[in-house]
Amino acid sequence: MKRIIVAIVSIVFCFGLAACGSDDSDDSSNAEKEKVYGIGDTWTVNGQWNLTINSVTPTDERNEFADTNPAEVVIIDYTYENLGYEDSNEIMNGLYLDLEMGQIVDSAGQMCQSYPASSVTKYAQETPVGATCNAQAAIGLTQAGGPIEITMNEYDGDNNEQTATFKLEF
Repeated sequence: MKRIIVAIVSIVFCFGLAACGSDDSDDSSNAEKEKVYGIGDTWTVNGQWNLTINSVTPTDERNEFADTNPAEVVIIDYTYENLGYEDSNEIMNGLYLDLEMGQIVDSAGQMCQSYPASSVTKYAQETPVGATCNAQAAIGLTQAGGPIEITMNEYDGDNNEQTATFKLEF
C-alpha cells in the first residue's frame, strides 16, 4: 500500500513540475513593444485621458533670475483631455498632467529641468471629466537641439500606473 501511495505522489509531483516548467512563451517576444510618441501623437489611457504634445519651440528668452544657464530653452505646448479620470484618493478635483513632472532627457542624455520663462502663459490645471486643458512648459536643455525624450508616469483613477514615452524632434 505504501508503494502505491509513493507512486501516486511521484506521478502527481512529476505532472506538477512539468506544468510549472514547460512554458513555451517568451515574455520578451510576446510583450507588445512600448510605443514611442512624437509631436502630434496622442497617448490615450482608455476611460481616463488623452495627452498630445502639439509643438516644441526653441526660444531665445532667458531669465536673469534663473538658477541655471541652459544651452537652450524650449517651450512645449500640449493638450490633455479628461475622458473620465476621477482621483480615487479625492485629493484632486480633476485630471492634472504637468509635463515638467515627467522625466525629461535632452540629446546629450542629460536630465533637464523646468525653466522660468515669462512667455509661458498657459499652465496645467485640474481638469474635470469632459474638459480639455491646453498648457505649456518651459524646459532648459544642457545640449542645444533635439531630440528630447519625456517619460510620463501617471496613476489613473484606479491607482494603476500608466507610462508613455515621447521622443520630440524639433
